[in-house]
Amino acid sequence: MSPRQLTFTPDSKNLISASSDKTIKFWNLNNGRLVRTLKEHNDWVMTLAISPDSTTLASAGGAYEIDSDTAIRLWDIQTGKLIKTFPRTPEAIGVLAFSPDGKTLVSSTGKLQTNTTINFWDINSGKLVSNISENTVSLIFSKHGEHLLTVSSSYAVDLWNISNGKKIKNLVAGIKLDNDQNIGRIYVSAATLHPDGKTLAIGEGGVLSGYRIGIRQISFDK
Repeated sequence: MSPRQLTFTPDSKNLISASSDKTIKFWNLNNGRLVRTLKEHNDWVMTLAISPDSTTLASAGGAYEIDSDTAIRLWDIQTGKLIKTFPRTPEAIGVLAFSPDGKTLVSSTGKLQTNTTINFWDINSGKLVSNISENTVSLIFSKHGEHLLTVSSSYAVDLWNISNGKKIKNLVAGIKLDNDQNIGRIYVSAATLHPDGKTLAIGEGGVLSGYRIGIRQISFDK
């Protein structure tokens, strides 16, 4: 098993792992024992997200090849029962995020973070509502769900209007990957927004980067 993402259950009693062995596993934090294994995926499970009401787990992934299992699946966190399966996307899914109201699920698809598409899904129907063409390794909703922050592998941070799918502005300029030094130094691996809705933390990796974490103060004003 090679974990691709880890997240805690809402009650903090279990750790959930998404793995390249095509499974999702629940682990008891007190004794380290395996509680439950979810096996409906037919390819790598790359990403997880938990709904705002803490009742639903979303999972997705896929391999970077033709006919990969890229379907998003929704699970009941308490029972592990499969609730719904969304249609497959043309490419693997690397990121999932629920909107604050729990009505929309957002996913990013692409090959090794290039030619990425952001898809917006209606939770109730499981249907694709809209999409945006954007290279991103992290998707973050604003506190009230009106805007979406995207963070690219080149460190660019952009602000989007969810209602019309248009980019409002660039918050952090991307770094040009025009030489071997920059390519080795910068690669965004994670990003998260503080509950205050104003502070963005960006973690970066790379051969020469030293694995730094940058803190950015941001504004959602147009």
